[in-house]
Amino acid sequence: QKPSVTKMGNSSLNSSANSNNGIDFNLPTVMPTTSNESLTQKTSYSSISDKPKKLNRHSTGEDVLRKYSNTLNAENGSIPVDGLIGKVCVVTGGNSGLGFETIRVLLLGGVKRVYLCCRNTDLATTTLETSKILFAEKVIVLELNLLSLPSIKACADEILRREMNSNIDILVCNAGIMAPPKLIRNEYGWESQMATNHMGHFYFTNLLLPKMKAQLTRSRIVVVASMYHVSAKLYISDMHFNRPNNTYSPWKAYANSKLANVLFVKALATRLEDTQVTAVALHPGIVSTGLFRHVLPEKGLRPLIFKQLVADKTVPQGAATTIFACAAPEVSRMSGCYLDNCAKANDMLSFEGKDADCSRREDLW
Repeated sequence: QKPSVTKMGNSSLNSSANSNNGIDFNLPTVMPTTSNESLTQKTSYSSISDKPKKLNRHSTGEDVLRKYSNTLNAENGSIPVDGLIGKVCVVTGGNSGLGFETIRVLLLGGVKRVYLCCRNTDLATTTLETSKILFAEKVIVLELNLLSLPSIKACADEILRREMNSNIDILVCNAGIMAPPKLIRNEYGWESQMATNHMGHFYFTNLLLPKMKAQLTRSRIVVVASMYHVSAKLYISDMHFNRPNNTYSPWKAYANSKLANVLFVKALATRLEDTQVTAVALHPGIVSTGLFRHVLPEKGLRPLIFKQLVADKTVPQGAATTIFACAAPEVSRMSGCYLDNCAKANDMLSFEGKDADCSRREDLW
């Protein structure tokens, strides 16, 4: 069966420039991540007996399933996990890269349905049809442009309509853009990275949140952030570079948006203390995907060097911490935490990311 596709509204806004001309390919000292593009290879397992004893930076999403699964369904290839069986999931930016790998592994884990929300629904449909992933018929493709408030509202409304008599169990805020060389604004004047990576997800999450809070079962909100938040210089009163003394820098803007992801999760967790909703942020690793399209040319020596010497994880490994955040039972006790390599990693947060007095998170909210 083919995946269902729903297009809504006008998503003519582009979240990034399409040309690499004139880009400075000097990468920052601390490499950013959050990846949402390029296809991934499959990894298959024939036995559940060799469960990973401990998850680490080399673990894949399927390793996470095997650790928490009690069985391997040899007939259909699934690796069912109690925390995923029968769940309804929403993944943004799932048409390629880490988002697509996340969806592939969630399907193997036994979820009931996945909403793949992205701008390019044609690419999402083609990816699903050509990749031949298992259980693709459980995927519903919806149009979502995180730069457009009407598009965000329409996508959320469609999910709420479809799940009126069901739950929304897992929301993965995975979509993102990184380091466009020139300042790009949406129709509201918002800088594109802050608008896409943080503000669009903030609005989308809050549209789905009342239903998730009202449910009688546990649910999770997973925000893909980045270790590059440590380089942020975020002026909350000028997040969109309007002041003359706060000039736009591609990497500064990216780091600011990733710090906003971290602070958003902390503020959200505080507001969810008396609910069954858990919210976490995570660092996926440095993964060579289309997220780097503004940084690396598609061909030549530089992308090859990047993959060999800079990237520290493959796409299956890069999705592992996201799958851990969705499926691991212990994560329900980690609301507000920062994860890395399938474990709690609050010590990796910057001073601003830790936000000890809670002031930054509340200012941002």
